[in-house]
Amino acid sequence: MSLEKILQYQKKDEEIIEIEKKLEHSPNKKAMINLQKVGRELSEISISCEKESSEIVKQYNELKAIYEKNIKPLQLIQEKNIDSMSEKEVGEFLKVSNALSKNLNLLDKKLEDQAKRIQNVLASYEEAKDKYKQTKESLIVYKANFEKESKEQEPRILALRKELSELGKNIDDALLKKYEAKKSDKIFPVFVALNGTSCRCGMELPALQTDKLNRGEILECDHCHSYIYKPKQ
Repeated sequence: MSLEKILQYQKKDEEIIEIEKKLEHSPNKKAMINLQKVGRELSEISISCEKESSEIVKQYNELKAIYEKNIKPLQLIQEKNIDSMSEKEVGEFLKVSNALSKNLNLLDKKLEDQAKRIQNVLASYEEAKDKYKQTKESLIVYKANFEKESKEQEPRILALRKELSELGKNIDDALLKKYEAKKSDKIFPVFVALNGTSCRCGMELPALQTDKLNRGEILECDHCHSYIYKPKQ
């Protein structure tokens, strides 16, 4: 195994990773992701408000139809001349009139409540719409800033990838595959220097393993699964 070459490769790879990590944790990207989330939530609120508003309007119209249906008989009853009625007819008249009036009062209250609900939903919809507009405007700014950051780093990343590719040509394919497999498993650095009698992760190595490392062998850490090597003095 050409340790020196794979270490050079890893160092170059680390430069790329650091730039990508910096971009990944960019305040502009974080703000952009948060605003995208807020935008989706506000969009869902708007859709929900529209749906609820439509349902309330439907209920309002149904109540209005019932109200109009009930008010006509009451108007006809009220037009009757009580003086020409018998005591029994007056009693029936008052009974029907009171029942209709009570129903109309209930319907009137329900219509009033529905009207308030419509106003509240519309107010929520307008608020969500305004916030969505503001969020969209802010998102455009942060997205442009992040794209500018990414574009500025692009030539450097491309140059490093080219250098990495050249270094890779001088490394055994089997070793490169092992390296990439470890990296895919989120193990990085893949090759780590022995730190006293411990791995980079802090795992204390038994004397048998440190002896092997002192003889130039490369071992896999049982804890972090990186490859450990003993640097040349």
